Amino acid sequence: MVMSVIEDRSVTDRVPELSGARVLITGLESGHGVDIARAFAEQGCRLVLQSPALDTALDVLLETLVKDAEAVHVTEGPIGDEASAIKCAQSAVGVYGGLDAVVNLARLDDAGLGPDAGPDEIEDRLAATLRGPLLITRVVANRMQLTWREGLILNIVTQRAPETPAAEMLGRLARAALAALTRREAQHWADKAVRVNAIVPGDDPSCEPDSFEPGLKSEPEIAALAVRLASNRGKALAGLVFEAPGHG
Repeated sequence: MVMSVIEDRSVTDRVPELSGARVLITGLESGHGVDIARAFAEQGCRLVLQSPALDTALDVLLETLVKDAEAVHVTEGPIGDEASAIKCAQSAVGVYGGLDAVVNLARLDDAGLGPDAGPDEIEDRLAATLRGPLLITRVVANRMQLTWREGLILNIVTQRAPETPAAEMLGRLARAALAALTRREAQHWADKAVRVNAIVPGDDPSCEPDSFEPGLKSEPEIAALAVRLASNRGKALAGLVFEAPGHG
């Protein structure tokens, strides 16, 4: 499925219909989501970028994005609860008068998750990761259908290569939860022309720790997939869940 969607790996080839498209990318951090933001900037999109915390590396990235994107608006601050998620989504919608695509980035945090971690602790970590993307998905999808705008919402949850059974369990729960969430939301919004898809942590034991499965070998290829899904060629694709095995 991944290979059939990413027929063209280049993220620099122009997709005319994305020029001027209004794209929100949440969860942008140094080393996480940079290629995705760059790919949409290269299409001449109008970007709203949300980062938990800006740093020097991100400042340098923003300087390069401004050269390619039609416009760039940046917000800073964590999305840790319902109020902050709703505020982020509503604020992003207001910047350009609406949104055509949303990419929510989140990383599973298994730091300090000991081998004896219980189900409650693991579920708390999972809920903390998925809460923001889920809330933003619903707020933005509702806005799109109210304004009769077709659009894409792509939730991307990644995880470093699990090193403990608890971390593996966290990844498995994330895959199952995000897959169910994606299919449910895609079905709910299907008749309103809002497409919901996801990329989840992969479960490929044969995959080396520093590689991705065929089709999603690196973040640039994830970026190519995101651009493809946001384009006209992705309009028939909804409720799809792609895998990207973790790396160290």
